Amino acid sequence: MIKIILWVVLGIALGGLFSGAYYFLKSPEQGGLIETAKPLKDTSVILEKVYLIRPGYVAVYENNNGELGEIIGASEFITGVEENLMIFTKKNVESVIVKIYYGRGDFPSDIENFEVDKSEEATIVISK
Repeated sequence: MIKIILWVVLGIALGGLFSGAYYFLKSPEQGGLIETAKPLKDTSVILEKVYLIRPGYVAVYENNNGELGEIIGASEFITGVEENLMIFTKKNVESVIVKIYYGRGDFPSDIENFEVDKSEEATIVISK
């Protein structure tokens, strides 16, 4: 009887663990996600929640009428979920485009060696 109770408790614990992991990390088919962002403030961008399906970086581009401009900021190396991620930019602009990239190395100077996340949720436009 005790063995049955232990197996049931173990099953419940593992089920909770796996369901929690699914809630916090998206599957690779879905891609990364920049969930919410605060309005631009001077030379910083604050992303309230970012999900990366693989280790990588978040890049901040100047927004040139909906087109990617110069990279003006980048995050540190990220794995998994980041909350309240602050990225400083090298100039004060009215609007930015933020994108997720996967890979490891000298980012953003070697950006051509990184894989961009092409899912819609992995790119966000932020304005003042």
